Amino acid sequence: MSKISIRRKGRKILILCLPAAVILGGGYTIYRSLGEEQETAASSNYKEETVRRGSVSAGINESGTIAYGTTEQVFSMAEVTEVSVSSSDSSSETSGNSSFAQGEADNQTDSILEASSSGTTGSSISIQGEAGGQTDAMSGDSFSAAGAGMEMSSSPGTDSSESGEATSLEVEEVYVAAGQTVNEGDPILKITDESIADYREEMENAVASAKLLVSKEEINVESKKAEADYTYQMYLAEGETAEETYNATIKTLEENVADLEEEIAETDDEDELEELEAELKIAKNNLTTGTIEAQQIYENAMTNYKYADQLYQIDTDGLEDDLNDARETLEECEENLVEFESQIGDGIVYAEYSGSVMGVSYTEGDTITNDAAIVTYMNQDDVSMTVSVSQDDISNVAVGDAPTVYLTAYEGEPFEATITEVATSSNSGSSTVSYDVTARITGDSSKIYSGMTGEVNIAGKSEEDTLYISNQAVHMDGTRSFVKVLKEDGSIVETDIETGFSNGNIVAVLSGLEEGDTVLIESQVTE
Repeated sequence: MSKISIRRKGRKILILCLPAAVILGGGYTIYRSLGEEQETAASSNYKEETVRRGSVSAGINESGTIAYGTTEQVFSMAEVTEVSVSSSDSSSETSGNSSFAQGEADNQTDSILEASSSGTTGSSISIQGEAGGQTDAMSGDSFSAAGAGMEMSSSPGTDSSESGEATSLEVEEVYVAAGQTVNEGDPILKITDESIADYREEMENAVASAKLLVSKEEINVESKKAEADYTYQMYLAEGETAEETYNATIKTLEENVADLEEEIAETDDEDELEELEAELKIAKNNLTTGTIEAQQIYENAMTNYKYADQLYQIDTDGLEDDLNDARETLEECEENLVEFESQIGDGIVYAEYSGSVMGVSYTEGDTITNDAAIVTYMNQDDVSMTVSVSQDDISNVAVGDAPTVYLTAYEGEPFEATITEVATSSNSGSSTVSYDVTARITGDSSKIYSGMTGEVNIAGKSEEDTLYISNQAVHMDGTRSFVKVLKEDGSIVETDIETGFSNGNIVAVLSGLEEGDTVLIESQVTE
């Protein structure tokens, strides 16, 4: 084959291979370019943020940590009302306003005459010094009645059981633990059936004792009313016969003197005369003292007669106070028993709140203390952040202010809050003077967790009703400000914007975006 033929054949092959080479070379270039773009895209992470409308405020910015308040579930069970009922050995108490107990006028006369005949000065006669005085001599047997004189009292809070130890409720089993999440109505713990039965028995015994107390007080009231009525009638009778009694007493004493004088005048026996003269001396003395005593009795009788109605009222006033107290105690005991049955139910204590359990106060075998916390919950409605504000700024902060809370976990998203507490004492151990300020979250806190960090922004300057985005979404290129907008088709478009006021966390957008647009916060990830 000639050289010319070979060259022609080589050119022919070259011409045929060249398009293929071009195609292959172009494809490689396109593949490499695409690979580079995919690599760039893969090396970028984006966080989406929605353009919102609201206020942008700046002022005091202080860092802090989210804390949850706590709610305690208190165990409250109807308590046993202790009732004490005892009886004394003493006889019936007498009415408190009787001056003397002799029910008839003749008894008074007989007493004076007895004193005269015995040669005494009448010291055995009861004399009332002032109207309405206490009883000097009342026959205790005259008014004896069943139950009268019984000492009765009700004393809530004082144990009346034979053992001297009040019955308590005991924990059989605990169903929850710290860190566990519960819903309202979930079982917390169970109380032993034995302790429930003992508690119920003690409450039933209290009801029975209270009923007995009421019965005894009713008897006591009736007895004392009878005494008061007797004394009242006695006052009336003595007053009506007071003058007659007085005159009869004086007449008798005078007759004794006259009789002795007559006997002396008729006797001739010196020994008998001497004896009669001695008796006469005593009789004259008794006449003097008896007259005084009779006068006192007369005056007392008339005073009691005059004030009989008032004295009766004094005797009966407040007579039913103890009875009414006993009836109230019975009512309390009965109500407590009903309340206990409704509270104890199946013996299980159920959760009154929903949330995370922070602590349980009891374990198996423990005795439950009434009105004490059994479970402590994290309070979902009490979420706050406490920050330190310097002395230079504290005068601009007041309870009731409405700051904005920004959390690191939710960049650029504001949470509404209110200032609930401003400390009046500065923080100790700090190099600068500052004061604790507590801001409580007032909006939705469902996605806020204890321990999250962030800032409290207490507004000093504010722009209202404006579009805003996170500062981190804004890119700068010289004087140009732009953001990356995520379109509905998934494409990313750089969009120029005009920014306004910023508080360091968010910035107002004056133009370039619409409410609801999605912008991207970009961070580069390097190997």
